Amino acid sequence: MSRMLTAVAALIGIVLFRAGRVALSVAYLWMDVGPVWAVAALAALLLRLSLPIRAGVFLGAINLLHWPWLVALILAAPRLFTILPGLLATQIARRRHPRPLWPSPAEARLPADAQM
Repeated sequence: MSRMLTAVAALIGIVLFRAGRVALSVAYLWMDVGPVWAVAALAALLLRLSLPIRAGVFLGAINLLHWPWLVALILAAPRLFTILPGLLATQIARRRHPRPLWPSPAEARLPADAQM
């Protein structure tokens, strides 16, 4: 029973967090950019495009809530900080171990007229 209550509480928390982000974004867009852009951002959200909402959350947290930009970035894109270490590791690995300059074995076996 407690697992179910924990799951329901977590789901309600996620829904409230997302609804708060949308409300902050729409409030900022309505006040600073105009009501047309706020409605357009909501329409984009219905089409599963979250970029206008994320931009509105970021700018709304900075301008309306007067939060530092890093905290606003965490609020706007919370998964960014879980992806960032992998992106950095990939870039470092590409720099330390570059791809070879010679052709791959599949390209080397092709006839001369098939190569581009």
